[in-house]
Amino acid sequence: MQDRPDAESPSAAVAESRAPAPADPQDKESLPTLARDRAVYGLTITQFLGAFNDSVFKQIAVLLLVRVPDARGGYNDVQAIGTWIFNSSFILLSGISGFWADRISKRTIVVGAKVAEIVVMALGIAAFASMATSAPVPPQAPVSHPETFRAALESIWESILQLPWFLLVVLFCMGAQSAVFGPAKYGILPELVRERDLPNLNSAIQMTTFVALILGAALGGFLLDAYRDTLWKAGIICTLIAVAGTMTAPLVRRTGVAQAGAPFQWSALWIVPEIRALLRTDRKLLGVVAMTTLFWSIGQAGFLAINALGKNVLGKDDFQTSVLLTVMSVGMGIGFVIAGLLSRGKINFRLVTIGTWGLLVSFALLALPGFSSPSTATEPGLPAAPTHLLGYAGSIVLLGVAGTFVGCCFLPLQVFVQSRPPDALKGRMIGASNLLNWIGMALSSLVYLCVVWLLKLIGWNSAAVFGLLALVLLPVALFYRPRGESLA
Repeated sequence: MQDRPDAESPSAAVAESRAPAPADPQDKESLPTLARDRAVYGLTITQFLGAFNDSVFKQIAVLLLVRVPDARGGYNDVQAIGTWIFNSSFILLSGISGFWADRISKRTIVVGAKVAEIVVMALGIAAFASMATSAPVPPQAPVSHPETFRAALESIWESILQLPWFLLVVLFCMGAQSAVFGPAKYGILPELVRERDLPNLNSAIQMTTFVALILGAALGGFLLDAYRDTLWKAGIICTLIAVAGTMTAPLVRRTGVAQAGAPFQWSALWIVPEIRALLRTDRKLLGVVAMTTLFWSIGQAGFLAINALGKNVLGKDDFQTSVLLTVMSVGMGIGFVIAGLLSRGKINFRLVTIGTWGLLVSFALLALPGFSSPSTATEPGLPAAPTHLLGYAGSIVLLGVAGTFVGCCFLPLQVFVQSRPPDALKGRMIGASNLLNWIGMALSSLVYLCVVWLLKLIGWNSAAVFGLLALVLLPVALFYRPRGESLA
């Protein structure tokens, strides 16, 4: 079977015939250049502040769940529950949000979503105010013998009963607001500027989003350390960020509605038949979509493992733990730049192999334990705290390297998913891939929770999660070898 489906094949013909008619074109040649377009500045600043706010709030919420106490004086890492709740909002709303973005003015959705963000962050103030935070818990001492199955299960359940459920509801609402905002944000780009300006605008949007996520994660850890006893102040800061983003949203220019009055179909909640037919026909595209979902799932588990590494293994505060994520994110940006330079007009799948091996080795090194001694005890008279072979400084360096390999992995896969489908199906293909990614991340969060529980049962620290992730990557590194393609 050929890698690319025949354009005249039945499935392709059906897909083309069912594709929605494009909106009426506007006179884009009269539009100002990107550097002088207020609408471009408005959208860029609005989405930057939205991504920044999401990152700040989510990092605070997740860090609060890294060590939730149980009734016996211990603690459990249940941050996976928070990330699963956040991810589930995207799973539920990604499909229907794409339908709304075609049926309603995208500018209306952008402005409405930003107003909703203010409401959600105001609820966040109340959620933070209702929480009784405590001083950071020192790293747990090594377990000299495995806990019983029943005792470990009871410990996890006791921690779940103490979860800040109001905060988790707000986290779900924040994810829902972002899920609605996303399709309108990306869908309005080709309607907002001339076609020749679209690559530059996409680059600006992606770069500012990436920077927002990096800075937001760092600020989230800093705010949690600074306002641990008055966390509602962090909620006020998040609300003010939402207000600022809402003020710039009206600068976005109104564009035409893609399909006003389009009838609702239940398939809009999932993956439309045209995309399913395309994936059945194009096995190479199906494989790339599957690999993309796998890497996002591993990335989600890695995100949780890094938080646990910083707080539970290395004994660092929330800001120092967030620095680990920030360094890895910087490495990813460098990896994207390197992969772009090495690609040069083609999809270079060799970068996926190189990146997978590099990430595998990095994870294996992060899993290596150190040696405990009396000097590593957190307080005099207490057992030695668990140590890590690389320590904090070594972990920072290695996470930066690992992030670079992640960027090398992702770029070829991302470009392939964007370029491979026919023009009439590109948007829905990206939407379907994103939906599968969110499902994979939600499942990996639950798997992470179970793995951490099992590690606690046998007396290992959570850094061993990195070793399991390395094992998952091994078959990909050994056997995934798609051919590269030219983009000409």
